[in-house]
Amino acid sequence: MTSSVVIPGFTTSGGNTIPGTLVTIVSADQPGDKYNILKTDSVSDFKIVAYKDTSKYNSMYGRLAGDISGGFVGTQKVISTAMLASTTRELENKVTASLLTQVKAAIPNGYIMYPNAYVATFSTPTVNTIDAKSASVTVQGNLSGIIFKKNELVLRIAGDKAVETFDGFAYEAKGLEDLDFSIANLKDFSPEKKNSLIIKLKGDAKLMGVIPVDSLKKKLAGLSLTETESVFRSYKPVIDIDKSSGEITPPWSKVPMDPSRIEIEVLTK
Repeated sequence: MTSSVVIPGFTTSGGNTIPGTLVTIVSADQPGDKYNILKTDSVSDFKIVAYKDTSKYNSMYGRLAGDISGGFVGTQKVISTAMLASTTRELENKVTASLLTQVKAAIPNGYIMYPNAYVATFSTPTVNTIDAKSASVTVQGNLSGIIFKKNELVLRIAGDKAVETFDGFAYEAKGLEDLDFSIANLKDFSPEKKNSLIIKLKGDAKLMGVIPVDSLKKKLAGLSLTETESVFRSYKPVIDIDKSSGEITPPWSKVPMDPSRIEIEVLTK
């Protein structure tokens, strides 16, 4: 340690004695990489030499909380701050693009992920000297994609009443994937902490009923023009009855029995 520290005394809880602890920074008193120690190495507790031959020598100790690294003797080239910053940004962009490709390829059917719906975090860049004139920079990244189940997102945006008007018939959400997505609490949100996510969606989306053409043809087969009205009426949630019409030539004949001979033209608003 390069400065004085005060270790808090013990406390008691439920009759148990809890030793006082303190986190501090240590530095080797000699240069060289032989003092580098990784947390994964098998290292015993550090003793405080000043307490040797006293009762505190065994009761007070230090324990490695992270790697001790950076020990070096000799001449070493360093990367300029500006060069390191620009290289790091370039690496982060490449890592982000690569991770996004992997995440988008794994999106299940029925789900949607907007272009900005992700949170990326990166490690501190690691610089390793290759030779007298070059060095490598390494950056590790983690990307968490935010996906939404389409039908649940529609319910959130349009509301239950809007969806209920389709009376169980299928519908499409036109423009849903083109909405402008942003994270309102980007600075505070963390997938690791699993805290609340606040999003904003801007744009226009329209719910449009999907007319089951094949099923409709089967129900119309063999009917007279007058009888077709009751069929269209059963699809009222998705078919505007007042604007629907049928045409049979000659007019006194019936709808063909063969569904392949029936043509249905769907006009959208």
